[in-house]
Amino acid sequence: MKYLKVCLLILICFVLFGCSKKYNITYDVNGGVMPDKYQETFKVNSDYTLPIPTKEGYFFLGWTESDLYINKLEAKDYNLKANWIKEINYNYIEDKEIFMQTPNEYLVYFMKDGCSWCAKIKDDVLRYQYYTSLEQYKENIKIFVVNLHTPERKSSIIRLYKGEDGEDGFFVEKAKVWSDLYIPSTPALIKINTNDNVRSAQLLERGATKIKNRLAQFLLDDKDYKEESISYSISYDLNGGAFNHDPINSFYGWSVFDLPRGYLEGYSFIGWYENDILVDKLEPRDYHLKARYEPTMESLLITKEDIFHMEGEYYVLFVKYLHNLKEFIAVINHYNTYAKARNLPYIYLIDLSTCNDIYRTYEDSDNGMFVDEAKEWDELYISERYTLISLSDSKESSGTKQAQYIIHNKEKVFVYLKEKYGFFI
Repeated sequence: MKYLKVCLLILICFVLFGCSKKYNITYDVNGGVMPDKYQETFKVNSDYTLPIPTKEGYFFLGWTESDLYINKLEAKDYNLKANWIKEINYNYIEDKEIFMQTPNEYLVYFMKDGCSWCAKIKDDVLRYQYYTSLEQYKENIKIFVVNLHTPERKSSIIRLYKGEDGEDGFFVEKAKVWSDLYIPSTPALIKINTNDNVRSAQLLERGATKIKNRLAQFLLDDKDYKEESISYSISYDLNGGAFNHDPINSFYGWSVFDLPRGYLEGYSFIGWYENDILVDKLEPRDYHLKARYEPTMESLLITKEDIFHMEGEYYVLFVKYLHNLKEFIAVINHYNTYAKARNLPYIYLIDLSTCNDIYRTYEDSDNGMFVDEAKEWDELYISERYTLISLSDSKESSGTKQAQYIIHNKEKVFVYLKEKYGFFI
């Protein structure tokens, strides 16, 4: 017992004095200039940050010792040398090339020329790109850069999605093609994964500070980012239908992918069930899934007088010339069938060609049309077609409806339903 106490005392002393010991750093700036203030000693586990020197016409790559880049300090003295390279710029890719890079897993960083926050972490991203080209870091996940602002790369994918799912309201999870991506105007970092030759994307971070920290994490942490070896099986009961694409029959815990959908003529696919429980998200286990269908509903048409008089919470979608929109209306009918099965708000349709007096455009700097807080039909400001509003009971008085602008543009309507409710488009 006495021996154990002595050992414990020695261990405590070692930890206390070891952590408080200062180590020396000698810097060779290699033709550069050090910042005005920096320290030449540090303690292990302290928040000491290596200084960043400057050299006109050159980019600072980092500090090396014995030709190895030092990004994380250990308990020892250092002799560091500054490494420089002639001014470099991002290794850009086009937005349509996002899903066409050669690694099975990689990062895509979205930035814009003239973005002040992008400028704050430009050196960090450049340094990360350079590091991952070196032998020392060749196993690390690579990063590609998309510029959303330059004229020759002017992109249509920078769109703000005002959904309620998730903390940020920006969604790229499970996106499979570049036009599915919704990227904020602040710097954004996504991760691309490949599973069964299908690539999907997931939003990792938005905002300069978070991206900077995540890149450092990818380079420095001792975490194992490699694929786990355990796979899980999925079997399907199509319940009389057919697949819309080849099914995925096995997956890893890290996999991100969309389940296939069932198709049955005259019916709408509601989802996959196991023991009568809806399965929207896969956990790391085996599954036996059964498809569920419901007869496709007819269009829910209403007149302008009914806008504020339907029951509960619902949407109203303003369109024009319904007879020319068969495919569009068919998707809305599928959504309503899906909504009925999952207890979601219906979408009611109003044909503006029959009530022109309410289709008016309000010039607003944000979205061009709005109906926020409207309580009567003549307060509504509606674009020429494809304007979606939501209606719910007013908080001010029971039984009174209140309208709120959601979105306009046909494609955006579908995407809104997909992101908010998981509707299969």
